[in-house]
Amino acid sequence: MSTLDCGMVRVSRSPAATTSWSITADLSGHTGYLTVMPPTSSLCLDCGLCCDGTMHTTVALEPADDRAVLQGEGFRLLVFETEACFEQPCVAFHGSCTIYDHRPMKCSRYRCALLRQVDSGEVTDGEARALVADAIALRDRVRPAIEALAGTTRKHSLGVLVRKMEDALEALDPAQRLETQSSLELDVAALLTLLADRFEPRDSLPIVQSYPVETDGDPDVV
Repeated sequence: MSTLDCGMVRVSRSPAATTSWSITADLSGHTGYLTVMPPTSSLCLDCGLCCDGTMHTTVALEPADDRAVLQGEGFRLLVFETEACFEQPCVAFHGSCTIYDHRPMKCSRYRCALLRQVDSGEVTDGEARALVADAIALRDRVRPAIEALAGTTRKHSLGVLVRKMEDALEALDPAQRLETQSSLELDVAALLTLLADRFEPRDSLPIVQSYPVETDGDPDVV
């Protein structure tokens, strides 16, 4: 536990804690307690790429997760043999998490590669925010363009949208395909490269697992 004592105000944090600081203040004999989120938590709230379907297609559930509660919140749960997961974009994400206090276990523990680099001091908060802004700008160009091309109104993850883009491009005649393909595929490639390089390498996903949502053998929906 690291502690800074400034008379009436004491600030403390355990060595392993990266989610909050505890502030205890004694003012006129009355003690107040406040939990303050560190800058990296603010970075998460301003990002949301791990919740909106940009980074992941599905998120695996753990036995401790209350499926009934999640289903009550509108989650569409999928079962692949013995594994259960829910689709992204997360139905509880509307610019921020609306079920933060009882979000799934993997969500509560997840910290992307960029966030871990900010925690370790390898990347500054400003540099991280610039990368997030770049990714969001690419996402906001790519998503509506693919949705229009594929003629879909349902919200899908980026992984599913890319497959829909490939199918839609195949259906175009060569001249149309060449005109549409170049700029859109460049933006998609730039976004996927940025995600893999800075947010979460595809070969290192210790917390969130991705399952193929659209397959020949559809998963059971619960």
